[in-house]
Amino acid sequence: MIDTGSTGSKHIFVQLSANGLHAEALRLATQTTYPSFGYWLSQGATSCWEDWSGVTDASHVNQPTHNHIFLCGGLGEWMYKSISGITPIEPGFSRVRIAPTIDETIGPAGVNTSLDTPYGLVLVSYTRSLSPNTIKLVVRTPKTAVVVVPLLGRNVSDVTIKEGGIEVWVPPGKYVPKVRGIKDAKVTPDGKSVKLIIDPGSYSFETI
Repeated sequence: MIDTGSTGSKHIFVQLSANGLHAEALRLATQTTYPSFGYWLSQGATSCWEDWSGVTDASHVNQPTHNHIFLCGGLGEWMYKSISGITPIEPGFSRVRIAPTIDETIGPAGVNTSLDTPYGLVLVSYTRSLSPNTIKLVVRTPKTAVVVVPLLGRNVSDVTIKEGGIEVWVPPGKYVPKVRGIKDAKVTPDGKSVKLIIDPGSYSFETI
């Protein structure tokens, strides 16, 4: 149940995902019981309301507003930062990090996101498959970027990563250099992802 108010709701989703509780963040974001964003949708909401009920009660002499972006702001930020994984490394998105957070069990199953930055459009889309857990991750960046490809619970020594059908990472955990636009690749310290440094351009990664 969401019971954080406008101030807490600004931070709860990003903080849950950043601290290993992404599944809980997903459940909060998609629940439909009162109080929740899904409950608003079930009541016909097309905007962010001032409170969870959206109706006058003893604490609101006047009708609560139905255009109150602050309460939704954290949810939107979380979708970009955590679900799509787009964050600036340097001011103004002059260098960007793309690191989608995906729970091995509940997903999400896919994303399609664009973000207009001062340097151009950043695009991120992915689809996740099960048995085994694999991902197809398509990105476009106007500047040099860091792309973090999640392994979704698989051992790094068992995963092959391809870009445009060409191997850039092969078992038992080895970077294959000289692939167009890929400057470097290494496993992240937690062993759960592979981090690639890419030049500006469009890329299509997949794990197999």
